[in-house]
Amino acid sequence: KQWYQRRVRGSLYVADSESSTVRVVDIPSFGVKNVIGGAIDPTDLFCYGDTDGKGTSARLQHPIGIEWCGEAEQLIVADSYNHKLKCVKSRLSASLVTGLNEPSGLSLDPYRRLVYIADTNSHTVRQLALGVDCSDCEDLKVRKTRTPIRPCGVSFIRTEAAALISLSVDSVAGRQLNRTESHVTVTCYGGVKWAGSDPPQVSLEEVSELRFTTTEERGAVDLDFKVISCSEDGMCHVDRCRHRVNIGPSQSGDEPTSICLTLP
Repeated sequence: KQWYQRRVRGSLYVADSESSTVRVVDIPSFGVKNVIGGAIDPTDLFCYGDTDGKGTSARLQHPIGIEWCGEAEQLIVADSYNHKLKCVKSRLSASLVTGLNEPSGLSLDPYRRLVYIADTNSHTVRQLALGVDCSDCEDLKVRKTRTPIRPCGVSFIRTEAAALISLSVDSVAGRQLNRTESHVTVTCYGGVKWAGSDPPQVSLEEVSELRFTTTEERGAVDLDFKVISCSEDGMCHVDRCRHRVNIGPSQSGDEPTSICLTLP
């Protein structure tokens, strides 16, 4: 059976997911007692539902997360398939928060009196302030991490009025390039202007050349690549790199106007 635990003063509280039960294990004797949900027969896996009540008269459905709130002397249970949080005190359950989407993990911050909720199918972390009603369950503003951008080259172009940069992106051996999701973001400096449409981000599937207009003033272009490639087993790799192109005025008739960029 799948289970999750929380140890409290010689007792181990267990969310026994497959039997839709919360149990308590006495550590010294290792005796097991029902706290809430399920059936008298612990092997009965079909006593599930969504009913507040006491002991085995209450019904849960596949609870996963469990936390002990010592100040309130109660358990907080993530009743996952009922999409709720329930509080349990003296073997009596009551719905605490509704409107979740398969909540799983719980973590208690006793100093700030907050419960953090992994609302799995909403791809969201929420927080609940203890001692208030369920309307105070709020989304957390979680900062997303990004793959760092590494430098991948510097080029130089001399031109009178326009610059053309040709793009060539090859994937690592054994991985297939996802051109639809891979893209390049263009940032211009000085006298260089992007000739494409806004926003200055283009899919590698849609473009093989980038065009710019220039003035007599020197300028530069940063090409920020996000390249996604996947192996046959479904593992995908995200590579971010920045190629700087410095653009200056032409001094002779010999003007290289095309640069090929190859990424690993």
